[in-house]
Amino acid sequence: MVHGWPDLWFGWRNPIQALSSMMYRLIVPDVRGFGQSSTPQSVESYGAKNICNVLIALLDALEIAKAVFVGHDWGGHMVWRNCLYHPDRAIAVCGVCNTYDPPRKKYLPLWKRLSTSSTHCENFRKWVFDRLVSLLDTLMAVDSNVDHLMFTQRSTLLSEAELNYYIEQYSASKFFSTCQTYATSKIEFQNEQGLPSVINHPALYIGAAKDEVLRPKMAKGMNA
Repeated sequence: MVHGWPDLWFGWRNPIQALSSMMYRLIVPDVRGFGQSSTPQSVESYGAKNICNVLIALLDALEIAKAVFVGHDWGGHMVWRNCLYHPDRAIAVCGVCNTYDPPRKKYLPLWKRLSTSSTHCENFRKWVFDRLVSLLDTLMAVDSNVDHLMFTQRSTLLSEAELNYYIEQYSASKFFSTCQTYATSKIEFQNEQGLPSVINHPALYIGAAKDEVLRPKMAKGMNA
């Protein structure tokens, strides 16, 4: 089970309880760059190919030939890609919120993607640039917009103890290494040249109806 950003293995705590009670063996690591995992500083250490290689190395260390891979958010991207990089090690795959996006045939920097009609990019643009609090204000301001609900309204998804666990883990690993995946688009493109575009494994996509970023409509075009 592969978590997304900004998260930890801990993001799977509720599914862990449900699935372990059904006697499934679960492997739920902190992804490279997060929590108690290693946090290399070079961008070359990240990207789907490297993360997938780490996941397979973990299976090797545990002497597991094949597994069902489940991922949320960026973790979903990783498990979809794992079926392309290591097809013989996956029994099946499940992406939670993150849809399968085939390898690109042409490299486009992020700023150019934002001007295309891609559903991914349109949703990203709306989320970042159409918010009441602009991206620039959010990144540069120290004491402005502090009364915005984005910052003051407590989430009902986390208890005080759970929030403190995230604070503790991110205080140790920091955010820099967790953001490296966002800088790997060119590395990803180069690594993916020659990969197939079709996943032949049994696959499940689970969308969240109220997800404002990874909206279920992004699954349009995913063919069975």
